[in-house]
Amino acid sequence: MQMQLHLPNRPGNGFHSHNGDQWEVVIEGEITFTAQGQPARVLKAGEFVYIPRGTIHRNENKSNAPTRAIELLIKDKDKPQTIPAPPG
Repeated sequence: MQMQLHLPNRPGNGFHSHNGDQWEVVIEGEITFTAQGQPARVLKAGEFVYIPRGTIHRNENKSNAPTRAIELLIKDKDKPQTIPAPPG
């Protein structure tokens, strides 16, 4: 599955994981990417991140400008796309 993601300046999604591998490339603006247990990384236009299956992560736009990214998710058929991370 491929999709284009638009992130206005706002808090991002909650921590979650996927039933498959994900690649995300920033095409405009910047995204703050955080994998659980690791320091946050700011990804700028032209930069990408590979997110292995089951990695708990989130994206945020902490800048003052909108952001656009393209995501590619290779997931298991008939499984949910997103799995919310347990609280804690």
